[in-house]
Parts: sequence; C-alpha cells; structure tokens
Amino acid sequence: MALDSLGQLTEIVTISLVSTSVALMPPYLLATIGEIYAEQSGVINIGVEGIMVLGAFLGFFGQYVSSSATVGFLTAAIGGAVLALLMSYLTVTRLRNQIVIGLGIYFVGFGLASYLNTILFPGGTPPRIDTLSAVAIPVLSDIPILGRVLFTQNVVVYLSLLLAPVAAYVLFRTAIGREIRSVGEDPGVADSLGVDVFTLRYACLIVGGILAALAGAYLAQGVSGRFSRFIVDGRGFIVLGLVIVSLWDPRKAVLVVFAISLLDSVQIRFQSAFPDAPIQLLAMLPFVATIVILVVIRLVGSIGQDMPDALATNYERGDTQ
Repeated sequence: MALDSLGQLTEIVTISLVSTSVALMPPYLLATIGEIYAEQSGVINIGVEGIMVLGAFLGFFGQYVSSSATVGFLTAAIGGAVLALLMSYLTVTRLRNQIVIGLGIYFVGFGLASYLNTILFPGGTPPRIDTLSAVAIPVLSDIPILGRVLFTQNVVVYLSLLLAPVAAYVLFRTAIGREIRSVGEDPGVADSLGVDVFTLRYACLIVGGILAALAGAYLAQGVSGRFSRFIVDGRGFIVLGLVIVSLWDPRKAVLVVFAISLLDSVQIRFQSAFPDAPIQLLAMLPFVATIVILVVIRLVGSIGQDMPDALATNYERGDTQ
C-alpha cells in the first residue's frame, strides 16, 4: 500500500514537473527559432535579450490597457519588428559591425522598457494582469500521462511547438528557405544568381525580432502576470547558445529547449522546497548546461559543418567575400 502511494506521488510530481517544463518552453523556443532564421541569412543579433525585455513590457502594457492578451502580443510584435528594422538598417544597409550594433540593440531595448515602465507606472510596481489560461484539447487531453503533459497547455505553447516543424520545413524544404541559406553561406554567389540578399536579410531579422518580442511578452502574459525589467533574466543570451547547440535547425531546437526548460522547472521546484537555498546558484543551471553542451559539441567538431559560412559577415554588392 505504501509503495503504491509512493508510486502515485512520484507520478504526480513527474507529470507536474514535465508539464511545467513544457509551459516554460515558448520564451526559449520562439526566440531560438527567430534567431535561427536571422543567422541562417548570415546576420547574428546578440540584442535578442533587449528585444525580449521590450517585448515583455509592451505585451504587459498592451494587455493591461486593453484587457486583451491578443492586443498585448500584437503590441509586443510591433515593438520587436521596429527594433529589428533598426538592426537591419544599420547592419544590412549601413554595413555596421553586427556585434556592436546587436549590443546597442540590447541596451536600447532594455533601457526603453525600463524607462517606459518608470514613466507609465511612476508608483513603482506595476499591477498584475491575468495570465493565459490552459486550453485542454478534446480527446488528446484524455491520453494517460501524455495528455496532461502536452495537451492541457495554453495556446502559445501549442503554437510555438507547431511553429518549429513549420519553420524547419520552410527553411529546408522550400525555395525561399534555400535562398535564405544560400545568403548565409555565400551572399556574393547568391546575389549573382539573382537572390535578393538585402531583402532576405531584412525579412529574417524582422521575423527574428518579432519572435523574440513575442517570447518576452509570453513571460509577462503567460507566466508571471506582471513586468519587471529583469523578467527575461538572461534567457536572450542563452538563446544565442541554443541556436548553436541546435545546429541552426528548428527541429533540434525543440529538444534542446525542452532540456533547458526542464532545468528551469527543477530550479523553480527546488527553490519552493528549499527557500533558503542560494537562488544565484540555482539560476545558473540553464547557463551552465548550455555552456557544457556547447563545449561537448565543439569537441565533437560538428559546429563548423552546420554554421553558415557568412555568419556575422556584412555584404556589399561587388564584394567577393
């Protein structure tokens, strides 16, 4: 009898842990897919963290003033697109250093979100908003264990999980995807074959910016129900590592992101069970795991085979690379 009760308790805890991990996937997964597209076109945007922070504030504020989660996400998407457009203009058109501009985008996004929060909520802590409700999918949610883990999540979780195979199909199975990858491999050759290098890089960066902003908005609208300037908590920088770990493939990103989200979930549970434990050490888990995986992959030697050859390299017509 005691063993049966222990087994049931273990099952409940495991299901709860994995279900929470799945619910925490969208911030990583959306931003990672967006950055994969940007980097596959040859542009690295290290300002993802700043775009996520701005997206978190705009999503929170949009829902707060409209009482609509959809308006919040749309507001965040617009803000992400604007920052990505700025990044595109400075790197693709003006040919400025991608790393330097990306760092500037980070500071702009973070600073603008903090400033707007101070101006619009001068009293200090902003009010709470309702977080996204879980939507159980009929029939599928009744599947033992799997149903409770995968099919009782909110809409954004479902959409982000569906986005991964769609993004992979577009990138690896369509003509536009081949053009994107050709621009990231050798923009000079792609340009000579009639591929619009500049438009594709603009488009991929903007898609990446929108997805990063939506990722940040989810943290406010789907997880915490409020905004703080530290709400993203380094996830944008982790995303840069996840892109490499997933070898620039949205399908592999799903598994990698789940592993990191699982660590996030463990961290939350551990902190709840042991409130006196040093939170800094627990918060390091996703960072340490990403670094360890990066080192292992680098030792195996597969990163160079999958990394776009022209990554972080600006292109000017007539440039032979």
